[in-house]
Amino acid sequence: MDAERLIRDVRLRLGEDVPMVFAGLPSVGRPAALPRRVRIPLAAYVRVLDHQLKTAATRGVAVFHLPSGGPPEHAGDWLGRDRFHPSADGYRAWARVLGARLATLTEATLGGRPTADRPAGS
Repeated sequence: MDAERLIRDVRLRLGEDVPMVFAGLPSVGRPAALPRRVRIPLAAYVRVLDHQLKTAATRGVAVFHLPSGGPPEHAGDWLGRDRFHPSADGYRAWARVLGARLATLTEATLGGRPTADRPAGS
């Protein structure tokens, strides 16, 4: 994956002023479905990919990285049938985490500036 190339390609297509947000990759943790010989290199690879996203975000203008957090302490209904990928409930929970972080980021970066949804003086 080349995050900086992705940024360049998106901005060539949509415009230089388009803000971009990368959702951080969750840690692999200890899913029961993965044997140790697979889990360890996969966890290392996920950390490398997430580091690339973070690095690209620090180098780009209006490019952000939102940490996704790790898996819950107790898997429960968070994992799907394969015991590796999130279930529907797990994806909803992840979306809530990212949504809250995106709202905080948006408020911090836009502040009181007018947007298409919030014209000046409103």
